[in-house]
Amino acid sequence: MALQILTFAAVHLHHTPSEELPLAARVESCWQHWPDFGEPKAQALVIIDDVSDYSTLAPYLPKDSRFTLLFTTRQQRLAATVTDLPWRC
Repeated sequence: MALQILTFAAVHLHHTPSEELPLAARVESCWQHWPDFGEPKAQALVIIDDVSDYSTLAPYLPKDSRFTLLFTTRQQRLAATVTDLPWRC
């Protein structure tokens, strides 16, 4: 996921953090440079598809409360800090 965020930021946000920074710091820099489109409290929805291991993903998630995260997963319980929204056919 970290590399996908870095690629997205480079292409769509025109932001490329220094490669001298640790990977987690580079990803955090991308979240910090996310545009607010002129709305100081603009919210952003980030959808992360097919999560299999939350613990490897957690260090790269945004810390800012303006981001709402939606994960898709095949697991029954992703993490204790993640609210499940069961889906049934």
